[in-house]
Amino acid sequence: MMDVVDQHLPASGPRINGPRAYQEIIRWMIVAGFVVTLILLYSRNQAEIRGIQYQMEELEAENRRLDSANGNLRAEYKLLTSPHQIRQKALELGLISANQPEVRIIQAPARGRLESDLLAAARKSPKVSIE
Repeated sequence: MMDVVDQHLPASGPRINGPRAYQEIIRWMIVAGFVVTLILLYSRNQAEIRGIQYQMEELEAENRRLDSANGNLRAEYKLLTSPHQIRQKALELGLISANQPEVRIIQAPARGRLESDLLAAARKSPKVSIE
């Protein structure tokens, strides 16, 4: 066992003298600064990754919601474009089907013939000059 009275402890820390000691302290400060910088970069990157993961989850949820809405709209489209559904909706609105004898179909003159007739009429007119 050691007696406390016999121990000699200096009041201040170890004395560091000379330029080599200061270089050693500067090296350790640079290493500590580098380690702190790495820790800060790592934590910033982790926060960015968590933010991106949160955005991905939100986009996946929106994608699922839009897929569901798209499926509902496709089903509604198929229902509304079926001939039976169109006929039923027309009857609900009070529309009636056209009878063929009451419908008169008028045939328009052929496009080339109409244009040539207009061109001939324009040439006969004294106020219009066509070259």
